[in-house]
Amino acid sequence: MAEWNENDVFDWDDEIEEEREFTTVPAGKYDFEVTSVERSTYDGSEKIPPCKLAIVTFKLSDGDKTGFANERFYLVKTQEWKLSSLFKACGLKESGKKVSMKWDKLPGCTGRCKVGIREYNGNEYNTVQAFYAKEDKDGDSSWD
Repeated sequence: MAEWNENDVFDWDDEIEEEREFTTVPAGKYDFEVTSVERSTYDGSEKIPPCKLAIVTFKLSDGDKTGFANERFYLVKTQEWKLSSLFKACGLKESGKKVSMKWDKLPGCTGRCKVGIREYNGNEYNTVQAFYAKEDKDGDSSWD
């Protein structure tokens, strides 16, 4: 379990100050850094059964622009390809080989991805459309 100190948590009536603006970057290819992984559960839908869920936050950068994207990774067989592509992009999985998903190794990992924009409730958000395998340094693979 993580070590926490009393300054890491708030009481209901504590004062807050820090703000963070999430900037949407234009669609394109970006370097990414995994900034956080949140473990959760998903109640299920018509398409996906109840399962474990990882919510991964990516910091996106192309040198000039920086933004963030949150992606959901459902731990189900039909989404295994997406899980594999994430771990390959982070250099934690070799092509064609099984690997145990080490979620604690993801924060700080870097890679390259293709980013798009989705609209939800009138707001625009970045979404990762594809991950490039670590060995494909230019991100110029067949994902385009």
